Amino acid sequence: MLHLKQVTQPFTWERDHITGDYIKYGDFYYWDDEDNFVVSLKTYRKFKEIKKREDWDYSRLQNAATQYEYEQAIKEQTREFQMETLLDRKVEGED
Repeated sequence: MLHLKQVTQPFTWERDHITGDYIKYGDFYYWDDEDNFVVSLKTYRKFKEIKKREDWDYSRLQNAATQYEYEQAIKEQTREFQMETLLDRKVEGED
């Protein structure tokens, strides 16, 4: 299980097992108690963001875009119809 930790000693550091970068004083990292695996919080968040982008269901977004285009077309047709029939409407006080 991953545990969130912070380097609290100024002259000690951990090393990120994925990137090989040093995790310095004040930085947060995850430590796995089963195999002493260490990964910096920055690296963990970066991979989490990549996974979120890959797993995102874009079909909902495409349907929304299609629905938006459909709604815009209906609005435009309604507007055109109203413009064409505007002068056919009776106006109060006009002969």
